[in-house]
Amino acid sequence: MIKQHNKVIVIAEVGVNHNGKVKIAKKMIKIAKNCGADYVKFQNWKANNLVTENAKMAPYQIKNTKKKTKTNRPT
Repeated sequence: MIKQHNKVIVIAEVGVNHNGKVKIAKKMIKIAKNCGADYVKFQNWKANNLVTENAKMAPYQIKNTKKKTKTNRPT
């Protein structure tokens, strides 16, 4: 939270919980607004900068990417 002119500014953290889907991201923005948030923060990065190709994928990654392999190797 940032205090600006005696008003507390609320920043909602969405992070990567939208699973890369714009529809979910927009829904989360609306929910944050309805809860009183002034801003919404997302995270963005390139996974290949964080993990190796041999790293195991999480179950939700396998489901959302519909990959047949359980690693980050290109198919």
